[in-house]
Amino acid sequence: MNVSLNGVALGDALKTVEALPSMQKLAGSVRHMRTGNARWLTEIFSQFGIAMGIGVLSIYAVLVNAVPQVHPAVTILTALPPSAEARSWRC
Repeated sequence: MNVSLNGVALGDALKTVEALPSMQKLAGSVRHMRTGNARWLTEIFSQFGIAMGIGVLSIYAVLVNAVPQVHPAVTILTALPPSAEARSWRC
């Protein structure tokens, strides 16, 4: 089904469609498939989350190899997000 959103945000339109009673009671063999921009957005955000997770684990692995104990590596890793946010406020 193709729909013109007429200025409605894609996320709001998807929430509205998924809240419809007919979409809540689908038969066992019927499923809701996202296509087009909705599918692209879902894929891009899930892949971004995976990439961020791999990046954090890679940084942790480097820190564990650089510091002989695990506790300082965890402390350094948890201090990175606040320091990055503080740096962004200075620019």
